Amino acid sequence: MPQLIYNPCLAHSYYQGFGDFIHYHQDAKKDACADLGVTVANDSGPAGPIIGTDANPFLGTNEKSGETATTRNGAVYAPFQIERFASVIDDGLSIYYNMATWNPYTVVLMESNFTIAPPAQ
Repeated sequence: MPQLIYNPCLAHSYYQGFGDFIHYHQDAKKDACADLGVTVANDSGPAGPIIGTDANPFLGTNEKSGETATTRNGAVYAPFQIERFASVIDDGLSIYYNMATWNPYTVVLMESNFTIAPPAQ
């Protein structure tokens, strides 16, 4: 059964999400993290570089959207597991994956740890 293992709003509680290593800019209409009861300071986290800017990926403006590195919210996408680094030790499972963050436009290495439990009988 699929399980969500990373949410940038919830990860902020551990200094590992929006406002920490992913830029957070609140949309004028809605605070993306408010529904989860998480408060993230507006315009927190590193801003830029972003792609599609006219001259400078830190200060330039995106030609299509008009956004800059300080007004574009970050996002997470393209998590790809690095299978060769997965490990099981006793009842623990560790997986590693890379994940892109959009703003700043980069890729980060992530680790998630799980406890393996026998199926319920």
